[in-house]
Order: sequence, then C-alpha cells, then structure tokens
Amino acid sequence: MHTATTATTEPAARSPDASGLAAAALTGAGLILTAPPGLTWLDAGELGAAAAELGVAHPPGFAAFVLGHHAVMKGLPLGDLAFRGNVASALVAAAAVWALAGAGRALGLRAWAAALGALLSMTAPLAMLHGQTIEVYSGLGLWLGLMVTCAARARAEADGRWALGAGLLAGLALGHHPELRLVVPLALLAGAPLLRRPRVVVGAVLAGLVGAMVVALLPLRSEAGLWRDWGHPAHLGALWDHLSGLRIRAAYADRFFSFELADLTLYLEQTLRAAPVLALAGLVGMVRLARRPVGWLVAATWFVDLVYSVGLNPMGLVDRQNGVLGLAALGIGAAASLDGLALWLRARMATTAALGGEAVVGSVVLMAGLGGALWAPEGLGVRAADRGLPRLLGAALDDAPPEAVAMVVSDSFAAGLAFAQVAEGARPDVAVVVRQHAWDASSIDPVRRRLPHALPDWQPRPPAVAVGAIVAEVGARNPRGLRWEWGRDLDAAERPPDLVPRFPWFAPAAAPNPEDLPRFMAAMGRLIAQLGPEGLAAVETRRGLAQVVSDLGFHALGRGDQLGAVRALEAAAGLDSTSSGAQTNLSQARLRAGDVPGATAAAEAALTLAPTDAAAALNLARILVNYAPADGRLADLLAQVLDAGLVAQQADAHTLLGVLAGNRGDLATAGAHFAEAVALVPGHAEATAGLAQVRRQQGAGR
Repeated sequence: MHTATTATTEPAARSPDASGLAAAALTGAGLILTAPPGLTWLDAGELGAAAAELGVAHPPGFAAFVLGHHAVMKGLPLGDLAFRGNVASALVAAAAVWALAGAGRALGLRAWAAALGALLSMTAPLAMLHGQTIEVYSGLGLWLGLMVTCAARARAEADGRWALGAGLLAGLALGHHPELRLVVPLALLAGAPLLRRPRVVVGAVLAGLVGAMVVALLPLRSEAGLWRDWGHPAHLGALWDHLSGLRIRAAYADRFFSFELADLTLYLEQTLRAAPVLALAGLVGMVRLARRPVGWLVAATWFVDLVYSVGLNPMGLVDRQNGVLGLAALGIGAAASLDGLALWLRARMATTAALGGEAVVGSVVLMAGLGGALWAPEGLGVRAADRGLPRLLGAALDDAPPEAVAMVVSDSFAAGLAFAQVAEGARPDVAVVVRQHAWDASSIDPVRRRLPHALPDWQPRPPAVAVGAIVAEVGARNPRGLRWEWGRDLDAAERPPDLVPRFPWFAPAAAPNPEDLPRFMAAMGRLIAQLGPEGLAAVETRRGLAQVVSDLGFHALGRGDQLGAVRALEAAAGLDSTSSGAQTNLSQARLRAGDVPGATAAAEAALTLAPTDAAAALNLARILVNYAPADGRLADLLAQVLDAGLVAQQADAHTLLGVLAGNRGDLATAGAHFAEAVALVPGHAEATAGLAQVRRQQGAGR
C-alpha cells in the first residue's frame, strides 16, 4: 500500500523546452508538407492580396498579420505567392504550439504535458484549416500563449520585464484580430499584482503604445495608391471606423447578440465534437487550472471565445472562422489534465513505474488526439492537392472579354480575383466590382485608377441603386463586356434580364439557348474530373464548387426551367453532401417541379444532417402543411422553429400555424397566429393575406 504524498509541480522553465520545440517542429512540418499548392477559398485571396502589397485588409485591417505574411511571401524562395502565404500560416501555427507549450510551463506544468496539449490544440481540424491557408486565426493561438506566459511569469517572478511584454502584446492586439481585445483586460488583470508598481505601469503603458504603433501601417499605406485599400483609413476618423469594424457591424446588426441555439450547436460541433480528446482533457484541465493565480485566464479565454463566436460574430461560424482561440485555451487545459494525471501516477507508484506510466499516457493521448489530424475527413493531407479555386478563377478570367467588368458577390470570387490580379498580375484589364461595395469610393476608386475607362462615370450612390447604375453604364459602353456572379436573391432588382450561363458565371446574350445549362454543367464536370478525388478531398472545395452549381440552379428556377434547376441542385447536393442547405435548396426545386415525394425526401435529409437547423425544419413543415397536414411531426417542427429560429422564420412558422388552424375552422386561433406573424415581420405577405381572409370570414359569419 502506497502512502499519500504531497505532489509538487516541476519548476517553471526559463528557456524553451526541447519538447515544446519538437512539438512546434512536428506541427510546422506536417502543415507545410500537406499545404495546398495554391490559393484557397473564402477570405484567403483578399488577405493574401493585402499581405502581398502591404495593403489594407477588411476591417480591422490586421496590420500585424499583413506585416508577418508579407515578410514570408516576399522572402521565401520557393513556390508561388499563394503557397508561400499558406506556408506563412503554417509557421505561425508552429509558433503557436511553441508559445502554448511555453504557457503551460509558465503555469508550472510538466514539459511533455505542456507540449502535448499545445500540439493537440493546433492539430485539431479547425485549427489545421487555418494553419494551411492565408488566414489570421493561427496568430490568436500564438498571442494567447505569449500573453499567458507573460502574465504567469510577471506574477510568479515579480519581474517587470514580463509586464512590459504583456503591454507590448496588448498593443499588438489592436493590430490583429478584434477578439483579442476582449481578452486583453483579463490578461492584464491576471498579472495585476505586479502592476501596483508605478514604474512598471508606466513601462507597460509605453510598451503597449509601441505595440499599437503597428496600426500606423494602415494610414501610411492607404495613401500609397493601393489595389487593396478597404475603407481608405488615411485619416483618424476613417482609421477609427476601420479598426472598430463599423461597416461590418452595420451590415450584420441584426445578428449581433442573437445567441441562437443553432449557432451554439455549430460552435460546439466545430470545436469540441471535432476534437473530442482535446475537448475532454481541456475542459477538465481548465477546472484544475482555475485554482491557480493566473490559471483562471485559460477558462476565461475559452468562455470569451464562446461568447464572441455565438453572440458577437455568429456570421463567422458558417465559414468556420471562429473557435481557434478557444482551441488554444483548450490546449493549455489539456496540458493541465495530463499534468494532473502524471501527479496521480507518481502519488501511487514508484518513481520508475510512474515515469513509464507517464510515457504510456502521453503516447496514448498523442495517438488518439492526432488521429483527427491524420485520418479525420478534414485531417492532414486533404488539402495537398487542392487546386479547385485557382482553376475556377482561371476559367472565369479566360471567359472574360477584354476590358470586361466582373460583378461578383461571393467571398471566394471577390477575394480570389483580388489575389489573382494584385499578387499574380492576372488579367489587369478586367475591372472587378464587389456588388455589396459598389457604392463605396474606397472600393471603386482603386479600380478606376488602374482602369480609367472601365467605370468613367461612376459616382457615389446609395447601395440600392449603385449596382444598377454600373450595369447601365457598362451596358451602354460595352454591351457584352459584363460578367456576373449570380448571387441568388441578393441582387434581384439590379440583375440584368438577359443573363445566360457562361461557366463559371453569367453574361449578357441576345437570347437564351437551350444548350446554355448543359454546357455549363459539362464544363463543371470537366473541372471536377481534372481535380479528381484528391482534389475534391477538401470540404471547402466541394462547397465552393457546389455554390457555383447552386447559382446555376437558381438561375434555372428564375427562367422557369424546373427540371434544369433540379439537375443542377442535385449536383450541388452531391458535391456538398454534408450541407443541410444544399438539401433544402434541392427540396424546393423538386417541389416546384411537382415532385412532392422527392421534395419531402430532400427536406428530411436536410433535417437529418442538421437536426437543430430552423430553416430545414421550416422547409419540411411547409411541405407537410400543404401535402400532409395530418403528419404527426408538424407540431414539433413548428415548435422548433419558434424556439430557435430567426424572427423571419418565426413569422413563417406562425403563418403556417395560422393556415393549419384556418383549415380546421378555428378562425380565432388562425387570426392570432397571423397577427403574431405580422407583429414580428410587418408587411409579411402571407400572414397579411391570411389575416385579411380570417377577418372577412369572421365578418361574414356574424
């Protein structure tokens, strides 16, 4: 029988541990060797273009990211610029592993445990996604690791130099991601005892100002005639608007502080469920760390990431742009769990046996945790052959006539074309206009500087008329020089009426041709065949291509070609087989084509893929109300929408409940539901019509 002993932690290391460096090297090597060979989807092109020319990226500008990636993209002597940008993110992810391991050591954890926890955090599927593409999020893990280290060392050693480091990092946060600004006060509070010394406070403030000077890059470069000059933050007011994300907050005002259950579920799936070993060990370890003077900062950071992702920026969840900071915190927590397990082994075994037990535990956790990195659907290697976006962009630019004006809407087309032109010099004669920003001088003026004849008469106009004015101008000057990304219902009022499919976008034509849609699909088929199974392994590629085919399907619906729409949307659902939205779109197309059983099957498939998705539940409920009103699932589906749906979806649910009540003769209940729908969405067409009909029937019955 072993006697209980008082376990002690190892002394904190003052220099990098070999285990932390080894974990960083392993992470970096794995990410670089399996990195995409070219540009990837979503914001990578826009951020890469800004980094290539030291430009101004979308709010808040990401000045620190731009500087770091610019250095690697210009200094690395191999591969094209997009690959170098991917390598830069991999190097940042490797540095994050080293910094997070150092944070674990600063909190008194064993070296092997700290290194293993850090390795697990940055090789979780979501973290690997950002470690292999031109993105800002790997830097969040690096920042957190360094900040926790500074706070812990400052508190443990009473050395003012660590407070200066914390101040510098606090200032640099202003030049990186806005989520870090929420953690800065907590981190400074964690090292507060040292900040009671006036000289230390002054030094930390000065260091913070030095770090914050990184944002000076934005106004300085904004005056240089850039291609990428978001918001033109050349003066103080515009700089403040850019750093505070004014335009983004205005565009998504209805989503801030929404705290939808579906968003919470998606966050947990992308972080905890996708990396179960890290999640379990991390959450348990956070509880253990909470008893330490600085350890509570780890759990607080994870909670901040949760609130930010679900409440402040839920828009980023769909594109998997949230959660990396939370994964970094989980990595430190996982290290604490492993360290606690090692202490438990030492308290109950002889020293030699305990060391062997630690080795076994570390090996098992490493193999289980890295299973996701190596063999999961989104693990290492799945992006090594991803050339989907460059080939799609190549097809688009090959189709564009000389001096064309390309009106785009998606992140991938807008950002990808920006990178192709800014960084690679492709088709400088094509004027790319992002339709959401067609009203903004900072977006249009760089195009006009480079191509003065493309938009000669453009003037700042309200967003509602800006696109139509550009279309009219281009049509009068160069009737066949327009290229258009469909954009679904985002631009129905401004969309030219004579567009026909020209893979991979749309163009004006004298008249539609019955062969337009088959030719588009055939061209997409050839691209898919060129990419092959390995090229389609990345989920972003499948989703990006599915979006292009979906746009074709919605174009066909608008033309009244229901069968063509079904064909296109079936292809989209096949490409994006895990998307409930693709199945919902297919369901609606089949319904319009008169295929009620097929529509029902697709709606049910959508709900199976996303059981908490209010849109999927509403779509199935709408079908059942019209074709199977006695189906026992109806009440639960509509209750789900009322509980978790957005306001517009809740109004639709009340409308359907009103229809059901009216069909069974309960006019009072029907009127109440229609009235509730109109209260939620004033002017709701179906509810307004239903309410009027109920009142007519009630009046006739008196």
